[in-house]
Amino acid sequence: RKLSEQVYEAFQKVDIIVSPTTPVSAPRIGGEEVLVGGIKQDARTSMSYLTRVANLTGFPSISLPCGFSSQGTPIGMQIMAKSFDESTAIRAAHAYETATTWHKHHPELPNTARD
Repeated sequence: RKLSEQVYEAFQKVDIIVSPTTPVSAPRIGGEEVLVGGIKQDARTSMSYLTRVANLTGFPSISLPCGFSSQGTPIGMQIMAKSFDESTAIRAAHAYETATTWHKHHPELPNTARD
């Protein structure tokens, strides 16, 4: 409840909150650990750190691609909007995708063909 109240207070000053979707870029396929702040962490657990606010509070959010790391893995951006204002999050995401081409790029996948 406290978290919801804090996010609600933030939305009294802004229309959207933009943040990274994850604390690190996507791990390689099969990668089980990632470094977050120099500390090894479980990849699956750490990938949800920054989306938890929207998940726990119910504020609408959308994630979209915004680049690639130096290792070639995708980077995501999360846009969160006020309660029951999904249209603002969607309009902001659409405006970003109209102004950029990241949604048209795809990471190189390793050759996973098996003999």
